[in-house]
Amino acid sequence: MKIQGKKDCVSCGEEFEYKNNIKIYCSKKCKRRGYYLKYEKKEITKKRCIFCKESFMPNHNGQKYCSIFCYGKDYRKKHKKIKKIMEAQKCINCDEDFVPIHGLQKYCSQECRTIDYKNKNKERIKKWQERWYKNNKEGISEKSKENYKINKKEIDEKNKKWREDNREKARESDRIYSQNHKEKRRESYKKNKEREKERSRRWWIENKDKRTEEDKEKARERSRKHSRKMRKENPMYKLNRNMSTGISKSLKPNNLFKNGKHWETLVINTKKEIMEHLEKNFLPGMSWKNYGIDGWHIHHIVPLSFFEFTSTDDVEFKYCWSIDNLLPLWAKDNDEKRDKIILWGKEINARNINRDYFNKLGKKTGLKLKQR
Repeated sequence: MKIQGKKDCVSCGEEFEYKNNIKIYCSKKCKRRGYYLKYEKKEITKKRCIFCKESFMPNHNGQKYCSIFCYGKDYRKKHKKIKKIMEAQKCINCDEDFVPIHGLQKYCSQECRTIDYKNKNKERIKKWQERWYKNNKEGISEKSKENYKINKKEIDEKNKKWREDNREKARESDRIYSQNHKEKRRESYKKNKEREKERSRRWWIENKDKRTEEDKEKARERSRKHSRKMRKENPMYKLNRNMSTGISKSLKPNNLFKNGKHWETLVINTKKEIMEHLEKNFLPGMSWKNYGIDGWHIHHIVPLSFFEFTSTDDVEFKYCWSIDNLLPLWAKDNDEKRDKIILWGKEINARNINRDYFNKLGKKTGLKLKQR
């Protein structure tokens, strides 16, 4: 639009150019000022409050209440709701009857509400706790150590009581921890081997009467399951167990025992050396998978009935369980052989063999048999 002419502003009195003849103000500022002069700036007189009926000096002409308190009281009076008498209903969490305050109330208390929320959102809470723990791991560990030093007795008693009341949960948590921290547990056990043994022995003596027959049976069942699993998965474990039982059985007829010693301390060779020796002498079709009753056995070249020993330090006992006298043999052949020695193509009874031959076998280890 083109400029039509000039006018004086109604508010400030200055001359301005206008495009529309209706315009009377030069700017928005002047327009606001003119509006204020026209409508707001009037003489303010005393008024009476609508609620308390007391006279007051208002801040503007539209004010009806002397204070915000009167306004609030009058509003609550006008908008007051009539409370309905609610019927009793059951709590979602504890199933107890309660009278709700409003229609949306489902829980009898805040405790029930929190318990129900935790039960419904276990995974969500667990993820949040794990995330929070990762972000604040260092601070938590330091604080917990300091707290444990200050309140050691109280914390130990509390933990002990909890473990007694929740035995199954404690065992499950210990099992999970041991699976996730196998290397850590092994290292700590190696460093403190004697201390751990002493602690377990002392605990066994103190709590021997507390163990019931059910606990003992459960422990036996656990050990059986563990041994079955390890026998299938670990051939070294299987060989170790079989050697241990074989040696203890060979000692029983002479009223001898291992006396709590490991079988490796009683013989010349270790289980690793025996395992390598057997692998070298495997027959076609033999492997550690078919080692057992229906597969192949550890065969004594010179049978156990040949040996006469009075202690585990005897030379004949050492020879009996040395790698020079052990070979892998199929189960059928081993059962047929029994107390016989196949020597120079002939079957000879173990008792009738010349001991000079067995002394030749001992030259490899440097040991000699006692002459009888």
